Amino acid sequence: MERRTYLAIVGTVGATSLTGCTGQSGSDESDDPDTQPESSTSDESSDSASGTDTEQTSVADDEETCETIEESSQELLIDRSYELPSEGSTVESSFAIEEEDRIAFDIDSRNQQEIDLTIESPIGGSEFEGTVTEFSNEVGFSTSGDGRLIMTNVGTVTNERRTEIWSDTDTLSAGEYYSGWITLNQGDSVDYFIRQLGDGARPKLVIENENRDILEEEAVAAVIDDEFTAPDDGEYYFRWENTATLTSGNWRWEFEAVSQDVVPADVSVTVERKFTEETEVCE
Repeated sequence: MERRTYLAIVGTVGATSLTGCTGQSGSDESDDPDTQPESSTSDESSDSASGTDTEQTSVADDEETCETIEESSQELLIDRSYELPSEGSTVESSFAIEEEDRIAFDIDSRNQQEIDLTIESPIGGSEFEGTVTEFSNEVGFSTSGDGRLIMTNVGTVTNERRTEIWSDTDTLSAGEYYSGWITLNQGDSVDYFIRQLGDGARPKLVIENENRDILEEEAVAAVIDDEFTAPDDGEYYFRWENTATLTSGNWRWEFEAVSQDVVPADVSVTVERKFTEETEVCE
């Protein structure tokens, strides 16, 4: 069978429009209006390439751009109040430190009682020492660990307290006396007042320690008005007497113990850690 005849048979089976191709040359096939141009193959290839480019562009648009930035941060370490009731009362509080931290302190003795303040670093050195009623500052630390805050009531602010010891009016015969013992702390005082009423003998006052050593002696006078301050802790003896040999005396006396009560230190404390953190930000 010749080649042309074989093509005609195939054309008859595949499509009736190809039956006229038997015996025609290959160049005549391009004149058939039903024949699709061969350029369609290249168009499909072009379309395929274009679709790939679009997909790649979409992937590129979805890529994130990231950078690392430093942000300032704060952490509250201590926020409370402390009461130091008497002179010498001490309180300690610790706080955690990271290397290169800055610690902000805000300390206020709200009733203006002075305190001794010490701020210690983790290695034990003092970053601050002083007597203050308020302290507001930032302290830098070069090592990590626990720092310490130490506060002590200095006791420079006091309230005077008076307590009556003896108070009376009486007539003392010649050679007669009144006396009494009182316990005093060092620095405590006794405020005394003895006054002659009308005519008669005048009073005299003697003050002794527990060893009966005379510490103070007020001469005979119509009015005795003064104050005794205890040089040490201990017992003290007071005796007011009529030293006249014949004459009685009518007197009025008042003795008051005077002490200075230390004002408690009511201290507000805020300690805040300030540091920087690195954060990755992506767009």
